[in-house]
Amino acid sequence: MRKIKTQETIERAQKRNKIIIGLVFVGLMVISTLGFALLSRSPSEQNPENKISYNGIDFVYTENNVWQAQIGSATLTTINNPEQTEDIKTDFNFSISEIYSKPLYFAFINYSDTQAYDSGKSEILRNLAPYIARSSDVCLKGEKCNNDNLAEKNCTSNVIVFKISDTIKTYKTENCVFIESSYSEQALISDKIIFKIFEIQ
Repeated sequence: MRKIKTQETIERAQKRNKIIIGLVFVGLMVISTLGFALLSRSPSEQNPENKISYNGIDFVYTENNVWQAQIGSATLTTINNPEQTEDIKTDFNFSISEIYSKPLYFAFINYSDTQAYDSGKSEILRNLAPYIARSSDVCLKGEKCNNDNLAEKNCTSNVIVFKISDTIKTYKTENCVFIESSYSEQALISDKIIFKIFEIQ
């Protein structure tokens, strides 16, 4: 025979069910909020190693395997961050005002036929293209050139000179900036030049 429930027992059961349902809803809301917060975080927030602060500027390592930093209205994109270029010596001044709205030329010395020209050049143009009038490859006057079809320029023009060398050396002669290193290190040194131009180092 079915047990007869009193009104008080029925109300107590209904109240208990409402509390349980309420707790389940609250739990679902908390879990979904936490899940959204975790998924929406940038890679640098998920992994603090993907972000560094250098001289008050934040550098974030992106999913595209490059470092990015906001310098005023400019977004720098480099393969290396400033901490990785600290040991490269650059005892010369080179500012954005020297190249602003002017042509920027690139010369290549001691390259073999199998070596590409664009390792350091691409790194520099990626960051300086918005500020220069145009760019092109040239032959540096007084140096052997692999391409006789190129125009010849001297250091009265703004020329970045890449030279294959066993040692790392950067220096400036008039308006020519020389980057001497092995081919594999030229992007690293180019980043150092970028950090110098934007007064990060």
